Amino acid sequence: DGLCANGTVVDCWAPTVTEGMSSIQEWAQCGNRDCIKLVDPDIELSLAEKEVEEQMNLGIVLVGAGVGATVLAAVIYFCCCRPKVDEVAEPSYSSSVVKNDV
Repeated sequence: DGLCANGTVVDCWAPTVTEGMSSIQEWAQCGNRDCIKLVDPDIELSLAEKEVEEQMNLGIVLVGAGVGATVLAAVIYFCCCRPKVDEVAEPSYSSSVVKNDV
């Protein structure tokens, strides 16, 4: 079962200018030189652009969440977890006398 029934007339697309294109097969994503597209290239382009936009939005959200989590962790540490200055124990010193009996 193919894409179209035998004898069906469909719209198709072929490049009007091939200058600067490395290969027709690359443009059409098919294996033969005379390949033409049965899917409108503008539709493929708009789908690709939509996918890129969604990925960019996801990236922005993830970067924002990472920055927010870092700021929140810093606030929690500096406000709640870090020992206060008056809670830090003062070092104790003791004096000792050393006798040297020779």
